[in-house]
Formats: sequence, structure tokens, C-alpha cells
Amino acid sequence: MNKLGLLSEWQYRSLYIEMSRLGYRQMEPASEPRETSQVLEKMELGLRENGISLADVALELSFSVGELERATFGLSTADA
Repeated sequence: MNKLGLLSEWQYRSLYIEMSRLGYRQMEPASEPRETSQVLEKMELGLRENGISLADVALELSFSVGELERATFGLSTADA
């Protein structure tokens, strides 16, 4: 943010000092649980109920399962 000119030098230094005080320069704070997509979960459930796996979907799209997972930002529950 400082390099983009969104922070003054004083703001940058203050934030840097505060991050150091909190120990964030050594280790980031515990992360929040990863979000999941309810839409993708419902879609996958519907597909599974009809005997269609994510591997089948990936094949139909000419994707690998890994590519399909990346295309859905890893929010898929992949059951390859």
C-alpha cells in the first residue's frame, strides 16, 4: 500500500511497528476457516444423485479434475 501511495511514510512505519509488536512479521495470525460454496455443494450433490462424478464433468469439459478444481477456485468438494 505504501508503494502505491495509499499510505504515508508515517502510516507505513506505524503499521510496521504494530505488526512487529503483534508478532506478525514472524508468523501470521491463525487463519479463518476456508469458505465453501453452497451452490457448488448442491450442484455436486445433484450430479452424484444422478450418477455423475466430478471426473465425468471434467472429462466432458476437456479438463482434468485438477483444472476443474482450480477453475472453481478449490471450492469444490471433488469426488474424482
